[in-house]
Amino acid sequence: MGQLQKGNVVTVTAVRDDWCRIKLPESFSCYVSKEFASKVDSEALEISATKVNIRSGPGLNYTILTQLDKPQKVLLKEELPKWYAIEPPDNCY
Repeated sequence: MGQLQKGNVVTVTAVRDDWCRIKLPESFSCYVSKEFASKVDSEALEISATKVNIRSGPGLNYTILTQLDKPQKVLLKEELPKWYAIEPPDNCY
């Protein structure tokens, strides 16, 4: 997904024991299958089904980070053969 560098500022959303849950920075990419999203324009996608899995990489073997429902819109970063790379949605940690 990406790496944080010393000095990067992140938003902590929860703390448990010695772990912090953070909102993913915009510089990271998440992935949605082309089967469940359609292009609105060159910069945006619309989710076309309910409970669509947003993953940490372009494949079913990657971790599910969150789920989105139609007609939610997301920002497109890159188009791959079967997947779209998108900016992390607000509910993606």
